Amino acid sequence: MKLLLLGRTGLLGSAIEKRLTKEKIDFLAPRHDTLDLASADSMALFFRKHPPEGFEKILHCAAWTDVDRAETEKQKCEAVNVVALERLLQYKIPILHFSTDYVFGAPSRIEIPENFPRDPQNQYGQSKAKAEILLERNRTPWWNVRTTWLVGMAGANFVSKILHRAERQSVIQVVSDEIGRPTFTDDLARHTIEHFVKQTPEKGHYHLQNSGPPVSRAELAEKILHLHGWLGTVTHISGKELSRPAKRPINSVLKNTKLPEMPDWRESLERYLEELNG
Repeated sequence: MKLLLLGRTGLLGSAIEKRLTKEKIDFLAPRHDTLDLASADSMALFFRKHPPEGFEKILHCAAWTDVDRAETEKQKCEAVNVVALERLLQYKIPILHFSTDYVFGAPSRIEIPENFPRDPQNQYGQSKAKAEILLERNRTPWWNVRTTWLVGMAGANFVSKILHRAERQSVIQVVSDEIGRPTFTDDLARHTIEHFVKQTPEKGHYHLQNSGPPVSRAELAEKILHLHGWLGTVTHISGKELSRPAKRPINSVLKNTKLPEMPDWRESLERYLEELNG
């Protein structure tokens, strides 16, 4: 049997595809024109050509992640994040699903454990919370990995956006009242293969983000730009000072109680910048 990887072009999916290939693990990663998760007909056709019993697990990395657009395009967001998962579960293939800290609304003074009550603050978070409830009601084995602040080589992310702004401005404003840790996709892909592909842990929710001290987004920006050699100024502002359609969590610090820790984000950031700079 092989793995079915969904979302191969995303930040995380591309990193997992690279790791699976490197380790010579058998998998199928269909393109969007082969499997459109928003289309019931496309999914049915795909599984007629590729019977479900031929897959050991689904690695479900595909998701709607545009937080602000979700506020005005709720149905499109839920079509990808909720309805597509509901259809996938009908094929009774064990599934590893990736979720987010946006399902929570925790105060900033705690680390959020896996069993913390959900309290999503925006439409995107609500869609991922609905997906988690679908998993909990499902009898087929499932694993739900919540992660945060993804950074990878396959597309735009917080680090690349900060560097892009620094190229054009000598003073940049960054939010200082949103606290968390970045998660580097290479590290998360390696952890995923080690603990969810090569092994089959107990079903349930898992929290995975890079270890190290929690930081605000502004502090993270300062660290990035210091390593980059930028001589400008980062001005700390509150999230309320930005006109963003969707409310963001003030706390993105996840507590991992089930698996070995991932690498310290500060070490991974240095490696990422070295790779980014060639």
